[in-house]
Amino acid sequence: MQYHGVGRHHEQWLDAPTCGCEWDYNDLNPIENVWDALGRQVAGRNYPPTNKNTLIRALTEEWDKLSQQLLDNVVQSMVRRVECCI
Repeated sequence: MQYHGVGRHHEQWLDAPTCGCEWDYNDLNPIENVWDALGRQVAGRNYPPTNKNTLIRALTEEWDKLSQQLLDNVVQSMVRRVECCI
């Protein structure tokens, strides 16, 4: 394939085959799991936030309710997640 304005070595790099792996790097970022849990808690409230101030309040309240067990589980799962990638 020809790429206009791209040097020859860049063309070769762009045309090089990739490993074909479809890794989800978010699985290697434990905070993504915490954000997901927090988002689910906020979305499940009886009165979901309707503006910036109520969103901030809801996030703060739900953050304080996250259990230490959830955080420990996310951290402890990292060994397994990394092993799956190598």
